[in-house]
Amino acid sequence: MKILITRPLQQSRRFAKALDKQFGESLEICISPVLEIKFFRVEINLKPFDGLIFTSESGVKAFAHLNKKTDKKVYCVGAYTSEVARKSGLSVSHTEKDVGDLKTWLVENDSEKTLLYLCGKHISNNLEMAFEESKITIVSQIIYDQIPRKLLPDAIQFLSDVRPVLVPIFSERSYEILSRQFKSSMKSSRMAICLSSAIANKIRDDDFEKVLISPRPDLESLINLVQEFFQNS
Repeated sequence: MKILITRPLQQSRRFAKALDKQFGESLEICISPVLEIKFFRVEINLKPFDGLIFTSESGVKAFAHLNKKTDKKVYCVGAYTSEVARKSGLSVSHTEKDVGDLKTWLVENDSEKTLLYLCGKHISNNLEMAFEESKITIVSQIIYDQIPRKLLPDAIQFLSDVRPVLVPIFSERSYEILSRQFKSSMKSSRMAICLSSAIANKIRDDDFEKVLISPRPDLESLINLVQEFFQNS
């Protein structure tokens, strides 16, 4: 079985390491990032805010890159985002598995706060809009970009082989960048494994033979889905 990982390089390597531990030589892995994270050097005034929101490890690392110290409460989406935040010295107050659950928790527990959402230039969730009807005010500030990258020659060859290829899709943006690079010469049948139904709904019919959706938006669930596919194929 083959799998193509297109996450930013550091994240791809971590995912590949977890897959190799689980599957060993039975899984052929190719890494070809279609996104590169670029941190911005920006000024951030934290005084007006009661806390910070991070929905990705890239956001946490971009904030850490600014060498900005704070003891304000931090709210995270994803266990790994929370782990990176704690290791960066931030005071993580609460973590949820997705944006919807974090919104529910914040509305129920911190109903009148002003929070700063530190995010990338391209986002899937508009938190300012999501919280419009609540008493919580969200202000977004972009602190990093996700730069498109072309598939490496090894990845093009990987997709041109006749053997099927699993392609985990972690974001709508990474899918759009990847989709534009698919060619008719790529003969492999492709199976997408999406981190969420929102991502799966964006996928065009002719890009993948099959689309699978992870039951939860985390790496462990994604690996379990690969395991299920492997057992049933």
